[in-house]
Amino acid sequence: MFQLNQPYKRTVLLFMTASIIIFSFISYQIIVMGITGFDGFMAEIMPLPPSSVLTLLMEGISILGSVYLLAAASLLLVLYMWRQQEIHKILFFLTAMFGGVVLNLLLKIGFGRSRPENLEAYDVFGVTLHFVNYSFPSGHTMRTFIFYGCLLLFLLTDKRIQSRIKTIISCMLASIILLVGISRVYLEAHYPSDIIAGYTVSLAWMCICIFAVGRMSQSNSSHLSRQTFGKD
Repeated sequence: MFQLNQPYKRTVLLFMTASIIIFSFISYQIIVMGITGFDGFMAEIMPLPPSSVLTLLMEGISILGSVYLLAAASLLLVLYMWRQQEIHKILFFLTAMFGGVVLNLLLKIGFGRSRPENLEAYDVFGVTLHFVNYSFPSGHTMRTFIFYGCLLLFLLTDKRIQSRIKTIISCMLASIILLVGISRVYLEAHYPSDIIAGYTVSLAWMCICIFAVGRMSQSNSSHLSRQTFGKD
């Protein structure tokens, strides 16, 4: 997974560059205008009428990116990878997740963008959830993208799994990432640009982590090869 050959490096670099460009464009619009043209456009073409059934569905989908669920799932994933002795995957995953949290907090504080209608809390199945009253970029979207994105990356690079199973699970993981973002906009916890920014920052950060862990993996491999050669 972390063997950075040239085609793989170019692909990762392309995704990272594109993500940074999109995030920079959105950030510029927010700094200059406060709200992006994309947010206004989405508000005009998607005026969803209130629906108790749809709201309940969106609340359920949003839980798939909740702190508690992802924290428990992350612990189980790390324990599984530890048993499989996949140390580099553990290092990548923990760096991506914890680094993503720190990066999100720094960006929220830096931009200081209020949530739609200054929303500070909303009820999910009768439980009131409170927010840090900054919305850009979406922390909910970032941790969802990074967690399920890591699962997707591990899946696609696992040669033991059949291609058809990879395709099915990949579509499910991608759908979760997309639907969680949509749910945050529907529940008025975020602007659409908060969600897009969350996606792009997460993708760029994951690319950086791939480069960092890949270099570390290559260095360790080279060191072991030199030791083996010296013994021979």
